[in-house]
Amino acid sequence: MQIAMCHYSFHRRWQAEGWDPDRLCAETAALGVPLLDLHTRLGERWLERTGEVAAALAKHRVGLAGVSFSNGFTQPDREAFDREVARVRGLIRQAAALGARTARIFGGHLPENLRLDPRARCTGLQQVADGLGAVMPAASEAGVTLALENHGGLPGTSAEVLALLGAFPQLRATIDLGNFLGVGEEPVHGAGVLAPHGAYVHVKWVRKIADATSPWGWRIDSAQPGEGDVDLDGCFAALRRFGFTGTIAIEYEGKGDEQIGVPAAVAAVRAAVSRAWPAAAGAA
Repeated sequence: MQIAMCHYSFHRRWQAEGWDPDRLCAETAALGVPLLDLHTRLGERWLERTGEVAAALAKHRVGLAGVSFSNGFTQPDREAFDREVARVRGLIRQAAALGARTARIFGGHLPENLRLDPRARCTGLQQVADGLGAVMPAASEAGVTLALENHGGLPGTSAEVLALLGAFPQLRATIDLGNFLGVGEEPVHGAGVLAPHGAYVHVKWVRKIADATSPWGWRIDSAQPGEGDVDLDGCFAALRRFGFTGTIAIEYEGKGDEQIGVPAAVAAVRAAVSRAWPAAAGAA
């Protein structure tokens, strides 16, 4: 079972200390993590400098697990939608030029007051489906597998992700364990449903905070590794039981010092992988 580091795990240090891909790869290698997931939200301009990124990866002997697109197809009008489609097609080509074979793609967001509105969700999911349909040919041509994440609430539940996967046989899933709690679904259930379709798993720790205004009784906040309400062992057991064979990516989002939190996250994921996939522990 391969383990990767999400670029976003270092987002505060990346910005505060002015990191470049060389520093990012050096920090990833120092943690003993063999793969890196680049995130366009933090460094879209670097995708155009493929030589520098490739040199940093090679120098520090870090592989490229994939590229994460910071995109959204739920746009307010057709012109904005078309611009986003064109942008994603460009990102797909850039990811392929870096040698990425997998890219994490998002669906979209809804305004806070519409997130639970059935009609708005139906319209938004149709926009997501339209966007995916518009970019899938570019991905096929480039040899890049798109992996749709349950991020931003649209799609949010495993059922919504599964419905979109059913429309596009070549589409895979990025299974973000913490994000399930944000839409009222237990992560163990969501992980099991999407496991056969997963290319990626994102591990982060979140906690439930009681909230009587929420239909499921809680809102979520970030937590430190090993804390919160994501049953990591239960999720990994479900992933193994239902056939997940992709990459497990660490996405530290805790509020604490990244120099402490990120190594703790790596240790927690390695330990959980060793319990779930004992034969793969040495390779992780």
